[in-house]
Amino acid sequence: MKFTIIVVSLNAGKELLNTIDSIMRQTYKNIEIIVKDGYSTDGSTELLPTDNRISLISKKDKSIYDAMNQAIDYATGDFVLFMNCGDVFYDDGVLEACSKNILKCDAKKLTIFYGDCYTANRNSFLRYPEFTDYVCFTKVLCHQATIYPLELMKRRKYNLNYRMAADYEYYVNAYKQGAALVHIPVVVVCYQGNGTSETKQNRCLALEERKSILKENYSASDYRKIWMKTQLRGCGIKQVLVTQEWFYPCYKKIAEMYYKIKNLIR
Repeated sequence: MKFTIIVVSLNAGKELLNTIDSIMRQTYKNIEIIVKDGYSTDGSTELLPTDNRISLISKKDKSIYDAMNQAIDYATGDFVLFMNCGDVFYDDGVLEACSKNILKCDAKKLTIFYGDCYTANRNSFLRYPEFTDYVCFTKVLCHQATIYPLELMKRRKYNLNYRMAADYEYYVNAYKQGAALVHIPVVVVCYQGNGTSETKQNRCLALEERKSILKENYSASDYRKIWMKTQLRGCGIKQVLVTQEWFYPCYKKIAEMYYKIKNLIR
């Protein structure tokens, strides 16, 4: 089993090198690393290690998802992971553990695997449940902890109409088209957080995009039924509050405490 790890960069400085170093330290060696760079001018790509597993693709792109789509064209692995500059694997044995869990899965169709993540900005672990329609409406899988079959990604790439939620649209669409989404009990990534996706403007945009994606992929009756279930469980209130600038710092602290307690119970 071969993993392709795609890293998209643009003037990322030391964060690019930290991410590459994390990948290179993996005990699982059957990997390739594709660095898709948008013509950085900070000299970061010139410091990349010399290794035949690393390919540097310098090309202009329209967005981070466009850069990922471009990189997919060069991928040759069985499975693809996407890492943002600055994010690192949780430990050196992540890919080893992922490969063992994937091999144990008796997948009879194309399967997207997703693991858990450690969020540095919340100092807590996010552990995901088995995938269901309800989870589809209430959770957003960690992009850097999601492992896609290359065959699936070659068939259909990220939809560039979505600026903030193209990865969400990808697995929702795949799920509704019959692909399996399988959770593996591996903490895959140490996710930095506090990036551009957490600004008020982008939080609101991501929420609107996710609503549109669900309406596109579910029938009107199924959407209403699952949406009502989420409202009865308070998800609507949470979504409104996280878009409020005055409340968001409080929300992050509450979320940190919640996940710490939840992890202790586990």
